[in-house]
Amino acid sequence: MTLTLGLLDRQGILIAKAAILRFLCSHLVRIRPKDWPDASETALLEEIAPDGISFGSERLRTAGQELLVEADEFRAEVRVSGCDVREDSFLVRARFAEGYRWSPDKWTPAHLYELKSSAEGKGAGG
Repeated sequence: MTLTLGLLDRQGILIAKAAILRFLCSHLVRIRPKDWPDASETALLEEIAPDGISFGSERLRTAGQELLVEADEFRAEVRVSGCDVREDSFLVRARFAEGYRWSPDKWTPAHLYELKSSAEGKGAGG
Protein backbone atom coordinates (compact mmCIF):
# COMPACT_ATOMS: atom_id res chain seq x y z
CA MET A 1 0.00 0.00 0.00
CA THR A 2 1.38 3.40 -0.97
CA LEU A 3 0.50 6.49 1.02
CA THR A 4 0.36 9.74 -0.90
CA LEU A 5 0.02 13.10 0.74
CA GLY A 6 -1.92 15.98 -0.71
CA LEU A 7 -0.55 19.52 -0.76
CA LEU A 8 -2.41 20.48 2.44
CA ASP A 9 -1.05 17.40 4.24
CA ARG A 10 2.51 18.23 3.20
CA GLN A 11 2.10 21.85 4.31
CA GLY A 12 0.76 20.64 7.67
CA ILE A 13 3.82 18.43 8.14
CA LEU A 14 6.15 21.34 7.32
CA ILE A 15 4.34 23.58 9.80
CA ALA A 16 4.54 20.88 12.50
CA LYS A 17 8.24 20.39 11.78
CA ALA A 18 8.88 24.15 12.04
CA ALA A 19 7.22 24.15 15.46
CA ILE A 20 9.88 21.79 16.85
CA LEU A 21 12.94 23.58 15.48
CA ARG A 22 15.40 24.11 18.29
CA PHE A 23 18.75 25.85 18.32
CA LEU A 24 21.60 25.60 20.80
CA CYS A 25 23.31 28.90 21.36
CA SER A 26 25.62 30.74 23.67
CA HIS A 27 24.79 34.36 24.25
CA LEU A 28 24.75 36.58 27.32
CA VAL A 29 21.35 38.15 27.96
CA ARG A 30 19.85 40.40 30.62
CA ILE A 31 16.95 38.87 32.52
CA ARG A 32 14.65 40.80 34.82
CA PRO A 33 11.20 40.33 36.27
CA LYS A 34 8.65 42.19 34.18
CA ASP A 35 7.28 44.02 37.22
CA TRP A 36 10.63 44.61 38.97
CA PRO A 37 12.99 46.56 36.66
CA ASP A 38 15.82 47.00 39.17
CA ALA A 39 16.39 43.27 39.69
CA SER A 40 18.25 42.29 36.53
CA GLU A 41 20.85 39.57 36.15
CA THR A 42 23.14 38.50 33.34
CA ALA A 43 22.38 34.97 32.22
CA LEU A 44 23.57 32.60 29.53
CA LEU A 45 21.02 31.90 26.81
CA GLU A 46 21.59 28.22 25.98
CA GLU A 47 18.70 27.25 23.73
CA ILE A 48 16.15 29.10 21.62
CA ALA A 49 13.14 27.93 19.62
CA PRO A 50 10.22 29.67 17.92
CA ASP A 51 8.14 29.32 21.08
CA GLY A 52 10.65 29.75 23.90
CA ILE A 53 14.11 29.72 25.45
CA SER A 54 16.27 28.00 28.04
CA PHE A 55 18.89 29.87 30.00
CA GLY A 56 21.30 29.29 32.85
CA SER A 57 20.62 31.33 35.94
CA GLU A 58 21.98 31.81 39.44
CA ARG A 59 18.41 32.40 40.67
CA LEU A 60 15.60 29.95 41.18
CA ARG A 61 12.62 30.96 39.05
CA THR A 62 9.05 29.87 39.67
CA ALA A 63 6.63 28.63 37.03
CA GLY A 64 4.41 31.42 35.77
CA GLN A 65 6.88 34.21 36.57
CA GLU A 66 6.95 36.83 33.79
CA LEU A 67 10.38 38.03 32.69
CA LEU A 68 11.94 40.35 30.14
CA VAL A 69 14.89 39.02 28.15
CA GLU A 70 17.15 41.53 26.43
CA ALA A 71 20.33 41.39 24.35
CA ASP A 72 21.64 43.62 21.58
CA GLU A 73 18.61 44.26 19.34
CA PHE A 74 16.54 41.49 20.97
CA ARG A 75 13.81 42.06 23.55
CA ALA A 76 11.10 39.57 24.44
CA GLU A 77 8.66 38.85 27.22
CA VAL A 78 8.61 35.27 28.50
CA ARG A 79 6.75 33.24 31.12
CA VAL A 80 8.73 30.64 33.09
CA SER A 81 7.48 27.12 32.40
CA GLY A 82 10.02 25.24 34.53
CA CYS A 83 13.26 25.44 36.44
CA ASP A 84 15.70 22.56 37.03
CA VAL A 85 18.43 22.46 39.66
CA ARG A 86 21.97 21.97 38.40
CA GLU A 87 25.09 21.38 40.42
CA ASP A 88 25.69 25.07 41.08
CA SER A 89 22.95 26.91 39.16
CA PHE A 90 19.51 26.54 37.58
CA LEU A 91 18.28 25.79 34.06
CA VAL A 92 15.23 27.93 33.38
CA ARG A 93 12.78 27.09 30.58
CA ALA A 94 10.40 29.82 29.42
CA ARG A 95 7.83 30.38 26.68
CA PHE A 96 7.54 33.58 24.70
CA ALA A 97 4.52 35.78 25.41
CA GLU A 98 1.45 35.13 23.31
CA GLY A 99 1.77 36.49 19.80
CA TYR A 100 5.59 36.35 19.67
CA ARG A 101 7.45 33.74 17.62
CA TRP A 102 11.21 33.88 17.36
CA SER A 103 13.09 33.15 14.16
CA PRO A 104 16.75 33.60 13.16
CA ASP A 105 15.55 36.34 10.80
CA LYS A 106 14.40 38.45 13.78
CA TRP A 107 17.59 38.06 15.83
CA THR A 108 20.48 35.62 15.79
CA PRO A 109 22.31 34.83 19.02
CA ALA A 110 26.02 34.05 18.99
CA HIS A 111 27.13 30.49 18.31
CA LEU A 112 23.77 29.37 16.92
CA TYR A 113 23.52 25.65 16.11
CA GLU A 114 20.33 24.01 14.81
CA LEU A 115 19.32 20.80 16.56
CA LYS A 116 17.68 18.14 14.46
CA SER A 117 15.02 16.84 16.84
CA SER A 118 12.05 14.52 16.83
CA ALA A 119 8.51 15.29 17.92
CA GLU A 120 9.16 13.50 21.23
CA GLY A 121 11.97 15.91 22.19
CA LYS A 122 11.42 18.75 24.63
CA GLY A 123 11.44 22.21 23.11
CA ALA A 124 13.25 25.09 24.69
CA GLY A 125 10.07 26.46 26.16
CA GLY A 126 9.42 23.03 27.68
